[in-house]
Amino acid sequence: MGILTKLFLLTTALCTFIVAAILIGQMIFFKSFYVDKKTTELQLQMEAFQKNYLKNSRNHQELVKLKNQFYNDYNSWITVLDGNGNIKGETEFSIEIRTNPSEKSDLK
Repeated sequence: MGILTKLFLLTTALCTFIVAAILIGQMIFFKSFYVDKKTTELQLQMEAFQKNYLKNSRNHQELVKLKNQFYNDYNSWITVLDGNGNIKGETEFSIEIRTNPSEKSDLK
């Protein structure tokens, strides 16, 4: 094996090791860093949302605006639950999808 081949293999191995070390470091460090940062930020913003919710709990339009603003600002949905864990302030609805138009509906 010539000196050029040995230098090429050594350089390739060194570069591969450096790139692999950087990628592994990013996967381990930045993932946990990002998750911790995002979680902390969302907890703080949820506390701020709670304060605004308590101020405007009677105004349905303002609550809808607060929820939409929370989603737009933090790219996370938020909803308010009652004491039993049911979604609070939302009206119940149902959707019926018929694949055959000749089928009769049981619901009236």
